[in-house]
Amino acid sequence: MLRRLRKKYRHIESDLGSVVPEIEADYTYNCNAARPPKRKGTIEYWKYDVGSADLQRSPRNSFRVAGAFLEPEEEGKERTLYLILMWFKGDRQDDLTEDEVADAVAKLREAIAQGELIDEPNFSDPISN
Repeated sequence: MLRRLRKKYRHIESDLGSVVPEIEADYTYNCNAARPPKRKGTIEYWKYDVGSADLQRSPRNSFRVAGAFLEPEEEGKERTLYLILMWFKGDRQDDLTEDEVADAVAKLREAIAQGELIDEPNFSDPISN
């Protein structure tokens, strides 16, 4: 998720790491949370704003990160929100497509199944609710 951005923005890991506790505290509200409406897809995902120390910009004008749940919501059952995609807001004007989310989730599921989930510093743990 961060490999490409890390080359250009050297503080991207700490930028993302600083918002993970906020998202963890309330994934439905903090970091300007937005839940795109489900269209064709069945994957529940959320988008969040992330600031940039490198660009010295506000979160609204810096990065977006998308997190997805792999399982449907069930009352009383805890779920895990996985951060699956991150991009610089200036690089794309359009929204994520259902296909992009589905592809990222498919790669995540494959990595989990093969035991290849990459641990990245500060934010490797999935967010539970």
